[in-house]
Amino acid sequence: LFHKAIMQSGVATNPWANTTLPMKNQAEKIADHLGKSVTNTKELIAYFKTVPALDLVRADHSFQTWQDRFLINNTFVPSVDSKSKLPFLNVPLNEATKSGIKVPLICGHTSHEGIILLG
Repeated sequence: LFHKAIMQSGVATNPWANTTLPMKNQAEKIADHLGKSVTNTKELIAYFKTVPALDLVRADHSFQTWQDRFLINNTFVPSVDSKSKLPFLNVPLNEATKSGIKVPLICGHTSHEGIILLG
């Protein structure tokens, strides 16, 4: 699939870039916080499509502690998907990286790297 790669501002194995936790539980909490009690996945997706992005971010942030913000614990990041017909990631990330192919790699950063910590 890939024969070369450029890594910019981190990689999928950074702690803030992936999770082993199920996303559905957090999605249900956010929907409930916004006034919509729903557990069906398709209904959750349909509902979230009607909510302004800023409202979703604010609702998500209302559950985060200062430790979450300091450690850049993002709620919605790639996670293992074993139920979809065409999953993006169907095995734990540590397994996927061990079985991956070795390719030439360029590693980069930006002049404002880490500025998110100031927010």
